[in-house]
Amino acid sequence: MPVTDSEVPPDGAERGGLAKAIYWPHRRGLTKTWQITGFALLATAATLGFRLAIDGPLAGRPTLVIFTLPIMLSGYLGGLWAGLAATLLSYFAGSYFLLPPIHSFAIASGAERWQQFFIVLAGVFISVLNEGFHRSRRRADAAIQEYRRAQAALQESEERYRTLVDWSPIARDIWYSSMLPRRKCLVPARHKS
Repeated sequence: MPVTDSEVPPDGAERGGLAKAIYWPHRRGLTKTWQITGFALLATAATLGFRLAIDGPLAGRPTLVIFTLPIMLSGYLGGLWAGLAATLLSYFAGSYFLLPPIHSFAIASGAERWQQFFIVLAGVFISVLNEGFHRSRRRADAAIQEYRRAQAALQESEERYRTLVDWSPIARDIWYSSMLPRRKCLVPARHKS
């Protein structure tokens, strides 16, 4: 079954609203490595600031799970390396500012080490999944571009064929002869003996 133009997703520039906002980070050339790394740093710092601000209601519990937010956002915007950068920053920020003893990278108990382990495991997993998403997006974009190039080549070929047929004297003769009334050719029946 042929694919129509309405079934092919438009370019990111043709999208609007929410679709454009979701597609934005995946447009090539719009994000640079330092911008994504800076975003990972700022998102992790903002999450740390938020976590420290709500320290009272949490009764001093480390709750490192909150750092999955900057990891997810960084991985979504930048892929594997941005997600891993946010994971590393979250690991060190949580270790230094949240896990006892505070303002030290030494960890006092095994439970806090398990929290560190699981935040790193979740960060690596999220980063790998986001990288798979980025690769799938790039493959889909390449397939759409290839489809559009093939459609353009087909249209150009049809135009050349149409021009050739329109200006060919043989094609005009065939068309003209097809418009003439047809004569019935009667073949005499064979007699059986």
